[in-house]
Amino acid sequence: MWKLLTEVLFKSSLRELSREERATLDGIPFLRRLDAEQKRRFVELARIFLNKVEVTGLGGIVPTVSERAWLAASCALLFAGRPDWPYPPVKRVFVSLKNFDERTMEPNERGGYAGVYFNRGEYGLGTVSVTRRMIAHSFEESQDGYHVGVHEFAHALDDDHGNFDGVPQFLPRELADAWLAALQRVKTAARELRSVLRDYAAKDEGETFAVAVECFFERPLELRAEAPKLYEMFAGLLKQDPARFDEAELQTVLDEKARALVAESAQVHALRSKPRSGKLVWKFSEHGMQRRLKYEFEPGKWSRAAAVNPHQMDDALAEVLDDEVPVDFELDGATPKRVRPRGKTFAFWPKDLVLLDEKLEKEFLLSTKPMRAEALAKAAASVRPLQPRFTTTLDGRRALVLCERAAAGEFERLAEGLCRRYGGKIVKRNDGPDARTWEIRIGDATLVLRKEPLSGVELVARGTKADEALRAIGAAMGAEGPA
Repeated sequence: MWKLLTEVLFKSSLRELSREERATLDGIPFLRRLDAEQKRRFVELARIFLNKVEVTGLGGIVPTVSERAWLAASCALLFAGRPDWPYPPVKRVFVSLKNFDERTMEPNERGGYAGVYFNRGEYGLGTVSVTRRMIAHSFEESQDGYHVGVHEFAHALDDDHGNFDGVPQFLPRELADAWLAALQRVKTAARELRSVLRDYAAKDEGETFAVAVECFFERPLELRAEAPKLYEMFAGLLKQDPARFDEAELQTVLDEKARALVAESAQVHALRSKPRSGKLVWKFSEHGMQRRLKYEFEPGKWSRAAAVNPHQMDDALAEVLDDEVPVDFELDGATPKRVRPRGKTFAFWPKDLVLLDEKLEKEFLLSTKPMRAEALAKAAASVRPLQPRFTTTLDGRRALVLCERAAAGEFERLAEGLCRRYGGKIVKRNDGPDARTWEIRIGDATLVLRKEPLSGVELVARGTKADEALRAIGAAMGAEGPA
């Protein structure tokens, strides 16, 4: 009774969500997978987060209402099915323009971490930092397996007094061995680049756990297919089953596709194989009496009698023994196909349905991928350097976008190409799990080649001389936009 009264008093002291906060939360893509009670709890947890967790901007920025709501949603999502877990798991969150440098634990241009869960240093435990750019990306692209907010708050579940071993603190003790075994299998697969988890998961068990949580919410069908036991334990731990929802949603999409395919197939048949008129006749052959088809291909000119296989005829013709029967038919090249009594409507035949089933099965297999075929084609096309264009970074520096999305090896190729073409030299490299920044010296100008998760590659000016060099490089490449 006292616990219930305390909870009521606590909640009554919280301010209500603003209209903008509520609108942002209502637009969260993961929300649709929660049942009514989990949705109610999700909103309540987000409200607690926004009241009790200090969200601060670093480097002079002020976090927006949407950014605060996204952070609240990232945290609340993990706890929506577990009202018995203590909440919130963190005390404060920093939002930064720049990535964090692992060596200094400060945001700077050399930083390789778009998100950090602090377990040492001046910030201490219970503090998370994320970059403005990547928290926005995490909600704009909700199926790519990368979610900086979910990742960092997942570390809070794994945090046992600063020890991160991949075993969440609320996991029943008797499941620990099976959990670690399943986690080890996906860790090995990630290291060998054959997992739905990105390769950063292979760093250690703590990162395997955090990346797996990302995939549990962003790519649940693939995670379940790759590691069914691990997925089952995650579903039991978090009391959520996103794969089941996605499967049902996918089936609805496939049912719609099936109806569209049937309609499309009917239209194609109608256009491609307009029925022709002819007559079905009995003819003697060395094999006995056979059904044959004759048709008038020009006025007064009749074709030779062509043999018709029984399976190509409508069932209604099987019992007709007349010498000549008026029929309508389709031609497949010069071969008669789909013969039916004159005036009867064509329908799907068993062979057509088998082919349709095969097509639907391929559609299903394709649809279980996180990216559809057209998205894959778009991604593959965007790997190629596009027309370079000038832009301005979030911190106000001039930059030259070299490509919109980079594949493995693209970053190194661009760096080597710049050095070779403009007489540059790579003077410093910093390769983190979330970003890569290489300093390139061209003459007396220093430029930074930068790539962040799932984004393109851009060349950023550092100083006045670098600004001039960047303009010259952009002009030589025919870059678009104001220099």
